[in-house]
Amino acid sequence: MSRWRQVYCGMLAAMDESFGLLMEYLKDSGYYNNTIVIFSSDNGGDPKAGASNFPLKGQKSTIWEGGTRTTTFIHAPKSIKGFVYRRELFHVVDWHATILGMAGLTLDIYGDGINQWDLIKTGIPKSQERTKFVYSLDPPIFAIRHNNYKLIYESSNEFYLGDGKVWLYQISTDPYESMNLSRKHPKLVKELLRKIFEYQRFARKPVRTIIDEAGNPRNFNGVYASGWCE
Repeated sequence: MSRWRQVYCGMLAAMDESFGLLMEYLKDSGYYNNTIVIFSSDNGGDPKAGASNFPLKGQKSTIWEGGTRTTTFIHAPKSIKGFVYRRELFHVVDWHATILGMAGLTLDIYGDGINQWDLIKTGIPKSQERTKFVYSLDPPIFAIRHNNYKLIYESSNEFYLGDGKVWLYQISTDPYESMNLSRKHPKLVKELLRKIFEYQRFARKPVRTIIDEAGNPRNFNGVYASGWCE
């Protein structure tokens, strides 16, 4: 085991211990049964820092599943009585609407997010169910999810979106992104590319600004990456 992996595992152990103390406090204070605990992440791990996303491809700051797919658990004794899995799509933008739903508000959507609290509780969506979302619209890397398929498009030119490399994966059966189906489904590729170009025209510019040119994502194939500074 590498030193970074040892440090990483040590940090996880420390976090687990502190989380256990928090849960004990909730029990001792009488808040345990009326508290919803969400344990989640916003991205995959960074192998350079000791993490592992195996068997998924990619890492933090990439659009591969290893960089974007995470696991989450929700502990809600009053609402969820047993241990269950939910394998439906959930995007980070859904958290705002879903937490409002947890708090008792009656709403289906909030901004781009969908209230998925009923789906989490019962396995049955109350209104709409997420079937698509955007991974990236920031040139030169574009990626979207549409039902069971994920399309990745790498533009050959940051200012011209009509030429580039395409990958199509059926994530429901190939979460490891091992089989590129773009040649097998040219009509689907064309349809999803059209959606990307349409979304990109109406997309707002990223709120992140370049402070140091050495960290410009253009230097990292369009990805906001770390490790460039000392």
